[in-house]
Amino acid sequence: MLSRTIDTLKACEFVDRIIVSTDSQKYADFALKCGAEVPFLRSASLASDSSNTIDVVVDVIDRIRLSANDTVACVYATNPLLDSRIIDLGNRLLTKSSANSYVTPIVKYGFPPQRSISVKNQDQATMTNPEFMYEHSQNLAPLFHESAQFWWAYAATWIAKVGMQENIVPIILKEWMQQDIDTIDDWITAEAKFDHKARFPDTWDQEIANLISKYPHA
Repeated sequence: MLSRTIDTLKACEFVDRIIVSTDSQKYADFALKCGAEVPFLRSASLASDSSNTIDVVVDVIDRIRLSANDTVACVYATNPLLDSRIIDLGNRLLTKSSANSYVTPIVKYGFPPQRSISVKNQDQATMTNPEFMYEHSQNLAPLFHESAQFWWAYAATWIAKVGMQENIVPIILKEWMQQDIDTIDDWITAEAKFDHKARFPDTWDQEIANLISKYPHA
């Protein structure tokens, strides 16, 4: 996964440095073999389950002394459907966006979350938002979630610790074009999507072209 991510970044037009932040010497050595930079090992305070993305990115910005006007992408290595053309689109959108913006791919929920169900225990579940109980799902406004692929922002935005969900410039992906991996179920789904991409590369390339064409100002 890490190797694929690094290779994808190497193919990007607007990426000139690939820096891996890790607290593991094993992964640091592997990243170096793949052609990335690992100028330091991440401190233990930024390597726990409670660590957040902004603090990790600011740590890198400070250590390698980037300027406020540098564009910085945080790219997650847990999404095998990353595409260099979408990452480059994100950079172009950032340079056309307002201050303190983040650019990130998002995807529509497969089923309206307004009609979600909360499970209290094995024997009881209730509707989370009962005001939508009698609404037809097709009539509900679509909602989206982040795809956990990448976040572009200026270094100044990261340093100011502007909330990543406060001012988003979205790149809207189709559901089959992304898959964040946190669980075994995610991995199985990712394999199916990756196999589809491999079997139908022309379909994938056409969809990328269609996506980019929706942003003529970029």
